Amino acid sequence: MTRRWFLATGASVLAMLKKGRMALSAAGAPAVKPGGAMPFGKTVCRLYMICMRTEAYWEATHSGVPRVPFDGRPIEEYVDIIADIGTEVWFLDSNMNGVLYPSKVLPQNKDVPADELARVLKRGKERGMIMGALAQLTEPEGHQLVPELKAWEMYPIDDGRGLKPDGICMSIYSPFVDWTKRAMADMVQVGGYEGFWFDGCAMAERNPWPWAAGDVGPYGQAAYQRETGRDVPPKVDFHSQGFRDWVNWRYEKMLDFFNEVTESTCKVMPGQATVVNYYARGQLAWEVAHPLRRLDVKWFPSFEGESSLLCKVGWALTPNTEIWFWAERSIPELANGESPYVSSDESIARGLRVAAHGLAIDLAGPETDILIWKDSMKATFAALKQWRPYMGGDTVKYAAVLVSQQSRDFAVDTDMFVAEEKSIAASAEPRKSRARVTDVLWRSWQGFVEINNAGHLMTDVIFDDSLSAKGLAPYPIVIIANAACLSDAQCQVLRGYVKNGGALIATQQASMFDEWGIKRQNFALADLLGVDYVGVEDEPQQILIPHSEELKEKFGYLVAFMASATARVKVRPEARVDVLYTKSSRGCAGGIAVKVDEFDTGAPAIVRNKVGRGTVYYIAADVGTGYTNHWQRQLADLICHLERAVAPPAFEIHAPKLLEARGGLASGCSWVSFLGS
Repeated sequence: MTRRWFLATGASVLAMLKKGRMALSAAGAPAVKPGGAMPFGKTVCRLYMICMRTEAYWEATHSGVPRVPFDGRPIEEYVDIIADIGTEVWFLDSNMNGVLYPSKVLPQNKDVPADELARVLKRGKERGMIMGALAQLTEPEGHQLVPELKAWEMYPIDDGRGLKPDGICMSIYSPFVDWTKRAMADMVQVGGYEGFWFDGCAMAERNPWPWAAGDVGPYGQAAYQRETGRDVPPKVDFHSQGFRDWVNWRYEKMLDFFNEVTESTCKVMPGQATVVNYYARGQLAWEVAHPLRRLDVKWFPSFEGESSLLCKVGWALTPNTEIWFWAERSIPELANGESPYVSSDESIARGLRVAAHGLAIDLAGPETDILIWKDSMKATFAALKQWRPYMGGDTVKYAAVLVSQQSRDFAVDTDMFVAEEKSIAASAEPRKSRARVTDVLWRSWQGFVEINNAGHLMTDVIFDDSLSAKGLAPYPIVIIANAACLSDAQCQVLRGYVKNGGALIATQQASMFDEWGIKRQNFALADLLGVDYVGVEDEPQQILIPHSEELKEKFGYLVAFMASATARVKVRPEARVDVLYTKSSRGCAGGIAVKVDEFDTGAPAIVRNKVGRGTVYYIAADVGTGYTNHWQRQLADLICHLERAVAPPAFEIHAPKLLEARGGLASGCSWVSFLGS
């Protein structure tokens, strides 16, 4: 039986649903003993901010401008302001052409007074904050001051650009690993830091774009030969199984490296927090990206950017993921990452979306004078602390969107992805020069998340390793949006899921390739989808015609949106599918007279197939990207209608359509949050 709840809300409201009754909660933060910090994993107000540098970065000119350390205030006064705004963790300066303390391992910057850092850390700890270091992991700052690092540099694989080692990125198969462990131990034992926020966490050179992947140098070659008995691949070649094996091997070594340096430092300081900038977002492909899978680790992934999709990806990795973003929208012409004044409204709204997904935020503090932004940051942190009791727990299960590492990495040569990538690159979007094949998938995944947000349908992200009977069992609906790369075993799991009553939504080229990106003659899931693959259409205009009076009454005479690279399919001869929508012969809705014109090609656009006790929808177009292109409500309503028709949600949320709903289970009760979009 579907429960129906209605809540009139403002921009953000927290409601608890307990024992069938609704109540508002205004829980406060757990008590912290004076002079002591709570465990890092319980913190929700984290600040990423330098204070000791004599330059501020000006992004518009890629240069520095003069800055007075601590904004010209006494150190203790400055630290007290940071504490008074509600900061629980502060990641701050650690290396400015040398570390800021008398190190036993690392070169010291003698131009900085020797007591400055000690005073900052001492005062911060007295005020109950965890004090961590901002540092670069595989691109250590001050590398030119450590002569031995030159011998441990990473060598990029040949990608056709003739790139050489840049002397900045280090090999994680070299003695650099032991050096890193010594450096981290020194920073906590001698420097006094209580944790790390690591940027520069890739095995790839930053410049030029796209980053050049490694390591195929002497250390990388020796490690690969030792563990696999094979040579590293000579060049990037997605048609070579040896190259594809190496790509996956690199992922394992990255995680091993993160684990090793964290565990080593925890032996020196149990409970220290290591945060790793985790590259799991659009524009970042295999060269620099990190694995998409459930993590059981002692370090904390951090995502650079905030969105509903990224929050869900972070939760799927581990509930210990944090979301990092600038406290204010970036205006690079004015400052690095923020405008001079920080508006608390936007930071609160974005922070509450993160908190509603059970994650912590890490706000990048402005480089402007602290007096300009301290009040708005205090308001932001105060709002976030109310959510602490609802961190952790579990999500309300309804729809699962597959975010696939296999397809991200190995679907690069498909005609459909290449056609759609060209469309993205030709658009007027910011940073279009950085458009990648991976963006095609990320936009499609984001679109389905946002479609379900529009319909107030609860949605989780799952990864390839969740394609098992146990992993899919909690979800009434599974969405495989253009999941081109699926193994035979994964396809068999999906068959069992549907036959046992699950609902599956598949789009475009789902299952046309195996897990390595090798093309099949037809959909591996053709028996489920009820259609056979024919080819690809490049035309982005999607005008779909309904084939039932019910759909026509609910959604009108046609559904129109823009999405490049549509699959051409035909109904299988033996299939008994319902063709819900077909493709129009017209590319322009203008001029169509629905009662006069014949504009139906009969080509299947959306079909429904009953298999066992379950249902499968196949959609030929990229409706996810189609929705995010123009945010047409009609398209979202249609997809949500199809979902509800086969899997009525456990409870319905009646609220303004522009609010995003997020449900969870924590502290023995259920709760639903509403967040302004």
